[in-house]
Amino acid sequence: MMSSIKAYYPKAVRRSAIVAAFSLLAFLPSLAHAEKSPLDSVRQILSGYEVPYKLSDLERIAGGKDALVAILLELRNDDETRFVSTRSEEVLLRYSDRADVLSALKADLANPLTPGHAIAIVTHIDSVPTLEKRRELAKIGVQRAAGEESFQPYVRMFTMNADSQIQKSAAAFVEK
Repeated sequence: MMSSIKAYYPKAVRRSAIVAAFSLLAFLPSLAHAEKSPLDSVRQILSGYEVPYKLSDLERIAGGKDALVAILLELRNDDETRFVSTRSEEVLLRYSDRADVLSALKADLANPLTPGHAIAIVTHIDSVPTLEKRRELAKIGVQRAAGEESFQPYVRMFTMNADSQIQKSAAAFVEK
């Protein structure tokens, strides 16, 4: 068969056909990944060294608020991609008026196995849109600090909070 191909096609044509075939083979894997899922797109945005995103952009990429919340609830457990889990927590704080999000935030804040999540929540607690929910999360943070000395420096930041009730809750942890 090879001799029949050589007989009909000149060497230059055969060579260009081989190059084209290899080029196509190299291109095929990128076709499989040409369309990223919303989850992968949000993960990629949150994993950047600096994150220049807007909440509205994330919602658009995810396909709406509900879809973004579902993606963020999943990504908060992503331990493989740096920054993603803690940044997911930071963004979830803005949706803490939803029962499922508030429940997840409370669980992460109280869980000693997720210190990065707890630190992200306490550090960005002012992103919580309602004062009532902010106070609920602050209370859990203070309870954690009471039993975990290494968490106390993060709760001390509450002393600079705009809400006087949250400031008072952290007063016990201020170094004298």
